Amino acid sequence: MIDLKGLNFPDGYFESEERCGFYITGMMKRLWAVQMNILSWIDEVCRKYGIHYIMDYGSMLGAVRHSGYIPWDDDLDIGMLRSDYNRFMGVVGGELPPYLSAKALFPGAVKPKEMIFGISNGTRLDTSPEFLERFYGCPYSTGVDIFVYDRVPEDPEQFEY
Repeated sequence: MIDLKGLNFPDGYFESEERCGFYITGMMKRLWAVQMNILSWIDEVCRKYGIHYIMDYGSMLGAVRHSGYIPWDDDLDIGMLRSDYNRFMGVVGGELPPYLSAKALFPGAVKPKEMIFGISNGTRLDTSPEFLERFYGCPYSTGVDIFVYDRVPEDPEQFEY
């Protein structure tokens, strides 16, 4: 499994900067680094089991428009078709390293199999040396949101424009 300290970032990556007229702090970049590492872990699991996903919402827009994060965005979103999501849910528990957690983002809001789901590095602020070392000096809980797509036709001809 991917160790969250395994991704390398270029020298100066964690320095504050201005992009598109928006000031991005070094701490925001540390938060992004944690999210990218969690996505790397998700990607590894998905490749292992042949599960497909796409970048979604602002994450997709940022990847296209900004070649990365939208400067004022603070989360990372992916989407899966229901069949891939169900397969992911079937394996995530056995693959999840002890320093990550899986959770429903809106418990009780919808049926359990239809919940928006997330993989995160915790649920609270953590300033312990171990946490800070593993997560690039970022004490904040963050993660990747996973959205489920239902009612998507198998046949591209069935899409309405």
